[in-house]
Amino acid sequence: MKTILRLTFFILILLPLASSAQTFRFKNYNTEKDGLYPYIYSIHQDPIGFLWLGTGEGLFRFDGINFREIQVRTGEGDNFINCGLNMGNDINWFGYNNGSLAILNGKEVKKFLNNALSGAVTGLYKVNNSVYAFSQNGVTLVFDYDGNLLKNWTELTSDYIILSVAPFEKQKFLLGTDDGMYIADFNAGTMSP
Repeated sequence: MKTILRLTFFILILLPLASSAQTFRFKNYNTEKDGLYPYIYSIHQDPIGFLWLGTGEGLFRFDGINFREIQVRTGEGDNFINCGLNMGNDINWFGYNNGSLAILNGKEVKKFLNNALSGAVTGLYKVNNSVYAFSQNGVTLVFDYDGNLLKNWTELTSDYIILSVAPFEKQKFLLGTDDGMYIADFNAGTMSP
């Protein structure tokens, strides 16, 4: 009996020595080598696994190995992307600093809404099959899946400088403003502190 206890004791003592911790491998990316703008303002992942990065110089897609710049705008203009949203499948929306919206199907531009909102787009959120778009200047618009305007809620939010947005409940959002936090209830059409 003592032999079995001693053997068990030595096995339990020596067992942790044979095991090892996981080894994590990290790869560092840099702006010069990878061509990525140094500041990222928006990041989200699509169902396929790609990471979409909105920067001050445009849009990049990361496949796990390489960053690829996605050309959304062909001419001169603001390429500063503040926020992004995946609608499911391969549809991604992006909000620009100048109020423009881009809808991409994969890497192809499906629709570009130039200056759709006045001011920087501060939030894009999916509610059912609609997209709620918020701008810093208090503009709130609701679009369908294809980018067609469904509703303009600007009358409700125009008195506020909207700095950040978070979904709260169905058709309710927490709005971080220059005057504090508010709950915007788009179902009831009310704003409350």
